[in-house]
Amino acid sequence: MQSRTTADGEALYSPIQQDQHYLTCLQCGNSVPLDFCPLQEMEKQLRRSQAFTIYYHTLEFFGVCEPCTQSVD
Repeated sequence: MQSRTTADGEALYSPIQQDQHYLTCLQCGNSVPLDFCPLQEMEKQLRRSQAFTIYYHTLEFFGVCEPCTQSVD
């Protein structure tokens, strides 16, 4: 299992086989899953160039979503 922590401190778990990455709003805590993995090519290169077995990776971007940005204006 892999885990990630939401902006409000809640731990979310998912299987290691599930390659999922998120955009997470720091204001409302909403997380939007990305439909692609921007790190896949980097992971392939690391597997070829390093003596290291990679089981999984995590990636999460933090910012402010559009609805929260508009509510501030």
